[in-house]
Amino acid sequence: MKERPLPEIFHNMPHPYLEYMDLVKNLEFDQEPDYELYCKLFEDYMLQKGWEPSFVEFDWAKKETDEMLDSLLISLEQTMDEL
Repeated sequence: MKERPLPEIFHNMPHPYLEYMDLVKNLEFDQEPDYELYCKLFEDYMLQKGWEPSFVEFDWAKKETDEMLDSLLISLEQTMDEL
């Protein structure tokens, strides 16, 4: 199967998509991804367009956070009972 060049795939997309995919595609196997840079690519683009980046907590992330807090609270209560 012939590999299509990224510019061909992302030609109708905003430029951060191409830049992001190029960076990710060129990562070495053991190389740590630069997540801050990846987020900044999209945040900068949004600001250039006059859009305000929103950091909405998604339902699945909120559920995990709630479960973690519940677990922490139970552990704390158990520790307090032991004292």
